[in-house]
Amino acid sequence: IMTRIALYMGDWQAAYNAASKAISGSKTLTADILNGYNDADAKDVLWGAEIIEAQGTTNPQFLVHMDIAYNNASGYGGTARKCCSEWLYKRISAGDVRKGWWNYENLDKNGKVTVGYQQYKFRFADASNTYVGADHIFMRIPEMYLSKAEAACRLGNDTEAQNILNEFMSYRVSGDIPYDCSSKTGTAMGRLTTDETGSLLEEIILQRRIELWGEFGRVYDIKRLRQGFVRTAEMGHPSDAFRPTLKLDDPESFDWVLTIPQAELDANPYIVQNPVGSVEADGQGDDPALAPKVEE
Repeated sequence: IMTRIALYMGDWQAAYNAASKAISGSKTLTADILNGYNDADAKDVLWGAEIIEAQGTTNPQFLVHMDIAYNNASGYGGTARKCCSEWLYKRISAGDVRKGWWNYENLDKNGKVTVGYQQYKFRFADASNTYVGADHIFMRIPEMYLSKAEAACRLGNDTEAQNILNEFMSYRVSGDIPYDCSSKTGTAMGRLTTDETGSLLEEIILQRRIELWGEFGRVYDIKRLRQGFVRTAEMGHPSDAFRPTLKLDDPESFDWVLTIPQAELDANPYIVQNPVGSVEADGQGDDPALAPKVEE
């Protein structure tokens, strides 16, 4: 948790130290990742919740929304598929075991072939029993490797960052051509999440985005990286979900930041409302220094 917060704060040394401590524990990387993330006792799980039948429920479970096999059968999550974008899927190398997390071609309930990049990363260990079919996984050791690699890169230690990423990717890429990021350096990042500069930091963020898909923090990563984003039909996004009036391609836009409920503001005088609209207004924002003074 400290690693996550330190990354968001830009405290790279604290992020590096906390990730290193997490890595030094008993949990280890594994290449066995195609069985569905559903076991809190798995060797790479740092934090999870074991679901037992006496405490389990049915539809509220995370996997009800994520398991495509369950949704094809009866789950209401099947009406809102969770899919990888075509842009991201195409950046997963052919030898990367994680390509098996998504099926780019599938049959809908009427037998029609659809290309949706639907995911198999999360699924019930026992789809017949949604009360106990899967534990909830909150944090895995791969996140710590990727966080440590980013922190090392941010601190100017490119060689160490390369070594950390190469070690991690050795558990993901197999074949005649091993993964090697040793030619990449620097911290350049594009204005948009889909811009590509070829830097080492960008490569780390890309692998983080692939590895942690559907798990932790993509929205927080976009925000802390101060990048804008675009969604197009060519990337595989449904056109009826587009919001062309929102300035999401502007890294400084507040159009995609939710406002805080008035009841919360009334209850806590220290809370600063998020700005409304595409530009910061009235000196309010996410900078604590801009918070209004509160009478003691």
